[in-house]
Amino acid sequence: MPNSKAFVQRITLLVCATCLAISAPLTPPKIIDCHVHHNGSEAFLRQLSAKLLSVQGMALLITAPKDLDQVGIFMRQHPGQLIGLGEIQLDARDVSATIDRFHAAGFRGLGEITKPQYSYDDRRYWPVYERAEKYNMIILFHTGIVNRSNPNVASDVSSDRMRASALDLIARRFPRLTVLGATSAIQITLGPAKWRVGIRTSTSTFQVPR
Repeated sequence: MPNSKAFVQRITLLVCATCLAISAPLTPPKIIDCHVHHNGSEAFLRQLSAKLLSVQGMALLITAPKDLDQVGIFMRQHPGQLIGLGEIQLDARDVSATIDRFHAAGFRGLGEITKPQYSYDDRRYWPVYERAEKYNMIILFHTGIVNRSNPNVASDVSSDRMRASALDLIARRFPRLTVLGATSAIQITLGPAKWRVGIRTSTSTFQVPR
């Protein structure tokens, strides 16, 4: 992963800032999981916390708006373990207000962003990125193929709108953002990441059905 050391340093600094804000001690993490989906269960949070504690780890936790209060409280109770990523829909009418809510609750980023109606770098989304940049946020984009859980149901979802190459313009136009490309096809993401300081990539994969 290009610039992986710089990425770890920036994430660690974000956590340090969060912990200092609530006057809590911090042990630098040895492992950072940058892509964890919260399932809404408090038991899941407790299990995740125990696992992170056992490996001196930290995780970026993707959180739906309905779970904001629950996760916000848990993060404050377990400083240095979790960085909240607020789940947003780029095309939602209330997306700006949702970003404000996550920021006010101490979330340091947004994601996982997926299933847009236009390409990620479409100018209609620039106000969203401007708001995130104002708050010095991380943004995690889904850049791989999207699962079709029910192929018999029609849907308006296109992987082409989620091209990893679209992150290039976002990183150029909003240089203070930290842009993460998740579940990415490595052959098409490492090119933009090599030249754009603000882009990091995840090479996580999925299991092929047998």
